[in-house]
Amino acid sequence: MGEILTNRKFLIEAPAQRIWKLLGRAIFDSLELEGFQAQDDRNFDALLRVKLAFFTLPMQVKGVMTDITPLKSLTVRLEVKGLRVIHLNQEVTIALSPANGGKTEVFCQVSLEKITPLFRPVLLGKVRSFGEHILESLEEQLRRLA
Repeated sequence: MGEILTNRKFLIEAPAQRIWKLLGRAIFDSLELEGFQAQDDRNFDALLRVKLAFFTLPMQVKGVMTDITPLKSLTVRLEVKGLRVIHLNQEVTIALSPANGGKTEVFCQVSLEKITPLFRPVLLGKVRSFGEHILESLEEQLRRLA
């Protein structure tokens, strides 16, 4: 397990079975990826545009869904590369727990597994902010879809 960047817990008014069915779509919509290409049911490639100061940097993203326990948890591992010198690995973990009244508690965590040391001081804040945005967007997507 890497460095925890952010986490979020929220309650959705839908059973875990419904949330599980919506999870893949909600994750992909939350990541705001371009040029999404599914390699199979667990792997994908995409483009992510990251705004840094006065320019936008295109980043190649390889995603792998790992640690899948249906109706309970899912981890998406993201390998991000840009400018041939920037490289980072990030994991987004989502855990579902039944709550009273047919609701589901959703716990999400973003962790940083690896980042190019030279760019860490410049990118760490951006990576953390992006992780927070992903989780906020994921909550919004699940609430909207459920």
